[in-house]
Amino acid sequence: MKKSAIGILAFVAFIWGCKKEITSQAQVSQSLTGSWEYSTFIDSIYVYDKEANLVDNKLGFTLNENGTFIERKINGWCATPPVSLSDYNGTWSIKDSTIFVSVGYWGGIVDYTWKIKSLKNSQLKIVIKDIIYHPSIN
Repeated sequence: MKKSAIGILAFVAFIWGCKKEITSQAQVSQSLTGSWEYSTFIDSIYVYDKEANLVDNKLGFTLNENGTFIERKINGWCATPPVSLSDYNGTWSIKDSTIFVSVGYWGGIVDYTWKIKSLKNSQLKIVIKDIIYHPSIN
């Protein structure tokens, strides 16, 4: 009797401790939509915090439901402070846990491939898998 009670308690604790994971593509996409402010960079992982809107004078991006993308980043090739930031328009899509972005930058278009490491508690962690620059020819 004692062993079965311990077994039942262990099973209940196991079930209780399991967290609901975002599993469907639609759920992941819906959780991603919104504005994300750059927080920090740790061991090749970029960390972003969800915000109501892009924050003035802060790096970040917005993923819209309709597949449009806005990135707030440095406006120009020189990153020596003081820097000015601009918004650049683009598009985004997702497949499995990989985000594909195509967005403008001061010199043309850039394509990003980001791998989602985690998405929880209004925090997004990604690893950049690929960056391809397509400079404009002037």
